[in-house]
Amino acid sequence: MKKHIRYKPSKASAAMSLAVGVLFIIIGVTMVLPATFGSGFLPIGLFGLVWTGMAVVITITNIRYLFGKGTDPTFYGGFEVTDEEPEGNHAPTSLPAEAHDHITSTTLSPKARLEQLETLKEAGLLTRAEYEEKRKEILREL
Repeated sequence: MKKHIRYKPSKASAAMSLAVGVLFIIIGVTMVLPATFGSGFLPIGLFGLVWTGMAVVITITNIRYLFGKGTDPTFYGGFEVTDEEPEGNHAPTSLPAEAHDHITSTTLSPKARLEQLETLKEAGLLTRAEYEEKRKEILREL
């Protein structure tokens, strides 16, 4: 079973990001675009367009979060975790552990691993049984 996690920023976070986005648009229009297109070298001018375009996307996204009508009570702040049943009888595919781009939990101290496990349980990513099983496994390794 797959779990989908979607983070939704709080209103305070959206307001701060909106302010940064507006600031970046102002910098892009008043400084970056004139400086890059004024250079006469097209690739540098394209950088100015990309800068300003990204600032516009950041601003629009945060306007949506800040002023949008979220009917779901978790629309602002927190995580949304949903389960998805696998289609058909296909086995789940994943990369081998060595291919993942993260720190493996075995490189952490047992205390840090237990804290990480607690965080995963509180976020709803582990069932109580999975949590207990993994906790016992970590404690056995001590």
